[in-house]
Amino acid sequence: MIDSWIFEFFPQPEGGPESQSVSDLRSYFADYLDLWSRDEVLGFKGIFFSEHHFGGSFSPSPNLLIAAVAQRTKHLRLGVMGVVTPFYAPTRIAEEIGMLDHLSGGRLEIGTAVGIPQELARVNMPMTEARS
Repeated sequence: MIDSWIFEFFPQPEGGPESQSVSDLRSYFADYLDLWSRDEVLGFKGIFFSEHHFGGSFSPSPNLLIAAVAQRTKHLRLGVMGVVTPFYAPTRIAEEIGMLDHLSGGRLEIGTAVGIPQELARVNMPMTEARS
């Protein structure tokens, strides 16, 4: 049997966040949290969130999304397709992964990534530095 997973690219609201009121943004997050919680009832095995910065994704910190969804679900496996390791200190990555594993009751899945060139360029980091 093939397990069904969701690979989530959490998009920014239409027009970008700057065009939304605080209330609209709260509703936007709440609607997605409700959607992701329903995925468990629909029989999905898990959700992988993406980490992206400075663009069309609303997911610069998928660990926060995982913590929120973990409190609303019981069985869904939750993960990050790729923690962009060059953006963080190694100890922070290790500690957050440990904490998320406990908050999720052992349902955590983690991938790592170097990042994508256009996002690294925004913080003046060449790909060679990111890879090292």
